[in-house]
Amino acid sequence: MDVTEFARRQIESARTTLLAETERVADHARHIHADAQAGRRVAGDLERLIQYATAALRRAAQLEGMEEMASYTTGPEARTPPPAA
Repeated sequence: MDVTEFARRQIESARTTLLAETERVADHARHIHADAQAGRRVAGDLERLIQYATAALRRAAQLEGMEEMASYTTGPEARTPPPAA
């Protein structure tokens, strides 16, 4: 085998290795991208859950305030409401 043939084989081997590594890196990048998309979906879901929970807490506080105000004006133990803040 002469030097030219040896060089050609080395170049072909390097090209094959490079192509395989490139595909491996691209596959890894696709997995990372898919994980990132899933993470964004989960983050969006969590944000919506936080918004729903916050709204539910606000509504519960409103209802509690309404019940407290109603206790001042109805029933046998009616009382004087507290002074306005």
